[in-house]
Amino acid sequence: MASFVKLKQPTNTWWRSFNMSASSTNMNSSSATDEAGNIFKFKDGYLKVTPDIVHDYPASLRDSGTPIIIDNGSCFSRVGWASDPTPRLVFRNIIARQRGKKDYESQIGNDIPNIEAVRWLLKTQFDRNVLTHYDAQELVFDHIFSRLGLDTEGAVQHPLVLTETLCNPNYCRQLMSELLFECYHVPKVAFGVDGLFSFYNNFPDAGTSDGLVLASGYQTTHILPILQGKLDSTHCKRINIGGAHAVALMHKLLQLKYPAHFAAVNLSRAEELVNEHTNVSLDFNEELADWRSTAYCEQHMHRIQLPYTPLPGWSSDDKKQDRKQQQIKRLQEINAKRREERLAAEEDRLQQLRSVQELLEDEDDEGYQTALRELGYYSGAELQSMIDKLIESIQKIKDKIQGVESQPTSQSQADASQTDQSQKEGTQRKSPDADAMDSDLDLLLRDVDPDYDSKQTSPQPAARMTFDLAEYYQLQLGVERIRVPEIIFQPSIIGHDQAGMAETLEHVLRGYDSKTQDRLVQRVFLTGGNMMYPGMKQRIEAELLAMRPFQSPFQVFTAGDPVLDAWHGAKQWSTDATSVKDGFVTREEYLEKGGEYIKEHVASNRYRPNPTVVRS
Repeated sequence: MASFVKLKQPTNTWWRSFNMSASSTNMNSSSATDEAGNIFKFKDGYLKVTPDIVHDYPASLRDSGTPIIIDNGSCFSRVGWASDPTPRLVFRNIIARQRGKKDYESQIGNDIPNIEAVRWLLKTQFDRNVLTHYDAQELVFDHIFSRLGLDTEGAVQHPLVLTETLCNPNYCRQLMSELLFECYHVPKVAFGVDGLFSFYNNFPDAGTSDGLVLASGYQTTHILPILQGKLDSTHCKRINIGGAHAVALMHKLLQLKYPAHFAAVNLSRAEELVNEHTNVSLDFNEELADWRSTAYCEQHMHRIQLPYTPLPGWSSDDKKQDRKQQQIKRLQEINAKRREERLAAEEDRLQQLRSVQELLEDEDDEGYQTALRELGYYSGAELQSMIDKLIESIQKIKDKIQGVESQPTSQSQADASQTDQSQKEGTQRKSPDADAMDSDLDLLLRDVDPDYDSKQTSPQPAARMTFDLAEYYQLQLGVERIRVPEIIFQPSIIGHDQAGMAETLEHVLRGYDSKTQDRLVQRVFLTGGNMMYPGMKQRIEAELLAMRPFQSPFQVFTAGDPVLDAWHGAKQWSTDATSVKDGFVTREEYLEKGGEYIKEHVASNRYRPNPTVVRS
């Protein structure tokens, strides 16, 4: 394996990041869905990353002076040679390193097999989108140069083209230049803004034309006016809203909405939901009112199925119904047995009472009166009345037994009908004897079926037996689909006290005269991963239509690839002969003018030297 040997050893200062980078896949792409059309499954792409391989270092590149292009974003890092059609390395700018273990090798980007398992160990070199932790950046550079296959001892013998944030502080650029020139001994370096590189890649005349770049990334959103090919840094504006805030909001909303699935909703899955299932509404308040409609909600809601293990007996509706029918059959058999026992007891009672009447017929009056007292009766009329009731009760029991034998399900239907009638009349006709009998039946059912639950004979069992376990493990995305991306236009949704994109855009335009405004709005350019929401271009057009004078023309363009165009633009710029001559800062210029020095070009920041202190 090729290795890169440098002169300086890394230090141990780290920056923790509890956020993860936004995905570069196209947002709102179709996930795995079932026949219903609105039930999706998590792809869990964060578990399927492939570690970066060590590429070959071709002999044709060793002494060619081919630049290395590094789009060093706070979300992803994209690296490749200027001769490559696409980046060779694309990885998250995050580092996992075990605390308290000096010999533990750091894992960077795609080398981390499961970022959720080591979330508390993750670090990044960025504070928002400003690079401030250069020991972490040093580890990332080590990863980059070793994976590119560089095996030169102690030096990188190729120019570097590196992206930096808008209006990067001179102190931060000075530390970066010091790291590159003193640690890696690069021959020359060029710095540029990712949004401007993307603009340069999409418009061939970007070096001489006007435009208005709306670049929204992982941590921040910038509005960059360009006049005659140069950045007007005095009118640039930044909004501290990006993809990380959308992911954090989605994560928080779902954990509050589904506390039972708190552990299943992690930041990686929240990021997937933001990328795959959200869109920017053309009119937020109007669409919010539409979500109040049940029909609209059912039609547009996305249901995300979480993985789960079916419980025994609840795996399918058929098994539930079979189990229910078996329990009903057992209950009917036990009821039939109890009726036969009651019939025998009633017949014995009737025979005993009739034997007392026979004493009267035999003219044994004394014996007859003694028998009546023993039975608790005071007259022959009471005895005859009891005999009549027993005959009637015996006949009813015989009728029920015959009904059960001829139609096994009639008893359950009759019981259900009687229960419904009692509920309608609002009265309870159940006698204490019947209550005792139901309790006895429950005991008998437990003896027959150990899994029997007496609660199943109450009105609740129907709801329990038809409980859909899969639906319980579903996340329902309703109004969250438009609420999450709306924060870029209304930061107050997440409690940020600042203007949204539309208000800030109008504020930038008002800083120019009407003729300059007309030129700027002819090329409003959208770039960055956070601009990939479906409906974003239409929303910007609607906002411009509302703020611009009546019938004034404007045009809105979207980058061909909002995520990779910055790298392609830097690559295209580095191959231009004029850029090579006028855009790179050499080691000699670094030693002479300081690390904060940059040469201005079409995609760079404007150079503002540090103020000098005059001592009297």
